[in-house]
Amino acid sequence: MLTRKNKMMIGIYRRAAALDEAEYRRILKTHSGCDSSTESGFSQAAFDRVMAALERQLFLRVDHKAVQNPIGLSEHIRRRDYWQRRLASTQAGLCNTRQQYLIRESWGILAGSKGYSNPNSPDAIAYLSGIVRKATGLDQVGHDALTSAQAAAVIDAIKDRLNHLEPEEKDNNNSFTCEQSLISLN
Repeated sequence: MLTRKNKMMIGIYRRAAALDEAEYRRILKTHSGCDSSTESGFSQAAFDRVMAALERQLFLRVDHKAVQNPIGLSEHIRRRDYWQRRLASTQAGLCNTRQQYLIRESWGILAGSKGYSNPNSPDAIAYLSGIVRKATGLDQVGHDALTSAQAAAVIDAIKDRLNHLEPEEKDNNNSFTCEQSLISLN
């Protein structure tokens, strides 16, 4: 099931491309197998495929001067190839942007709980690298280069560490409690 933000993004791209109802429904059916984005079968993967198709259609129309280039005009459309690149990486088995977000957010929470004032400091990065190494067996890899399965293992490892923090470590992170962070990451 899609979030409101996902549905909003579909609408933004549809309006930017000036698609009529028939064209829009054809793209939905072709790339998701659904007649509507509100159908229960409309998955995250279907959303990614539809967004890549809408993006292609939008910039094809921009190239043919049928619509105005929305880059710089819309805060939601920043690059010509965002959705196409995202789709290519998920089809290649790499972690998706939601997994990357979860790793960044959970890492920020854990780093704060462990007393790191900057989650990007060398010590904090070394700590995260240790978690990645233990969860995946990989050494020195960025979280965006992980496969989807490896990213899931890293997310689970960070959540596990958050779940087992000592009480004084939970107090180090004054913006979140461990319980709040685990709920927000699910």
